[in-house]
Amino acid sequence: MMVNLKGPPAVKDPKKFVTELCLPVSPKAKVDKQSGYALKPIKPMKALAMYGVGDVTTHSGEIIDKLMKELKDKKKKPAGPVCQICFSDPKEFPPEQQVFQIVQPIK
Repeated sequence: MMVNLKGPPAVKDPKKFVTELCLPVSPKAKVDKQSGYALKPIKPMKALAMYGVGDVTTHSGEIIDKLMKELKDKKKKPAGPVCQICFSDPKEFPPEQQVFQIVQPIK
């Protein structure tokens, strides 16, 4: 999962994106302080989400735009950064078979 702390749709320049990459780990996992990785639990949240199929780097922007329209139509407000979850490894599946989800925490 990728959490866009600074990214689309608010930030357009990819050089200015700030993201967190997340993988599920055992609660007993230890952090190697030299690696710079940290264990950070993700709290339960209410969210709107949309799935996409295709190259995530090409199609995530259009899904985010649709999700933001849905957010506005439902009169909801963002409650955190947009998250992107990839269900298929881009190295293992061709672009047309990649499945991903865009999640927007809401108030």
